[in-house]
Amino acid sequence: MKTLQIFLVLLVGMFIFNACQKEALVSPSSTVSTTPQKMTDLKVKSTFDWKTVKTYQFTLTGNVTDLVSIVSSDGSIYHKALLSAQTAYKITLSLPSYETKVHLLYNEKDIEFPLNSTTVNYTFK
Repeated sequence: MKTLQIFLVLLVGMFIFNACQKEALVSPSSTVSTTPQKMTDLKVKSTFDWKTVKTYQFTLTGNVTDLVSIVSSDGSIYHKALLSAQTAYKITLSLPSYETKVHLLYNEKDIEFPLNSTTVNYTFK
């Protein structure tokens, strides 16, 4: 009787473990790869913009001579210069295209400026 119980437990165990095996639904040789293997295989619209930067023309004017910094939202400094009093400072900068605003740090002030246009004009007061 005890051998019959052991035999039944082994038989049930074999069915359970056999049922848990994964089977391939599609044979590997019949799958079609949709991932491009080379750059020449990529299909890109002709209007796609490959640039990762945008160029901005900054014109900054201040009322005192002090350092000015153009900084990202995460604190990365894009540009730093000495801004002379009542003199327009012009600089062309290429910034990451994902940037929507910059911070202008001048005379202990933090001005958040939106990048709505490629021309940035600001006069510090």
